[in-house]
Amino acid sequence: MKNWPKMLLCSAALLPFSVHAAVDIKLAEEISPIVVNGDEVGIRINKLSDVTLDNGTHQLVVRVSKLVMGQSGYEKFNSNPLVLTFSANNQNLTLAPDKSINTLAEAKAFDAEPKLTLTDVST
Repeated sequence: MKNWPKMLLCSAALLPFSVHAAVDIKLAEEISPIVVNGDEVGIRINKLSDVTLDNGTHQLVVRVSKLVMGQSGYEKFNSNPLVLTFSANNQNLTLAPDKSINTLAEAKAFDAEPKLTLTDVST
C-alpha cells in the first residue's frame, strides 16, 4: 500500500497529454456570422463576436451590418452574404472589412467590391 502514490504518479506521467489545438477568430463589430462550416448560426440576442474552430480548412458565411451616415441621417447597411474559405492551424485571427465603412457612399463601394481581411495576430 505504501507504493500506491508512486504507482499513481508514474501512471499519470505515462498518459498522453493532448493540447487542444484551435483556431480563434475575433470578428470586427460590424461582421455578423451567418453560417460556420455548414451550421447556421441563427439569430442571437448578443452578437457572436468570437468563433473557435478546430485546425483545418473552414468556411464562413458572414455579412457586414452597420449604421452608416446617409443624406438624411443614419441608415442600416446590410451587405450581401460573403463566403470565406481558409485553412488555419493554431492561430488567433481577426476578420474585418478591408476599409472603414461609415457613410452610405462607402457602403455602396463595399457592396460593389467587397473585401475582408483575415489577419493572423498570434504573435
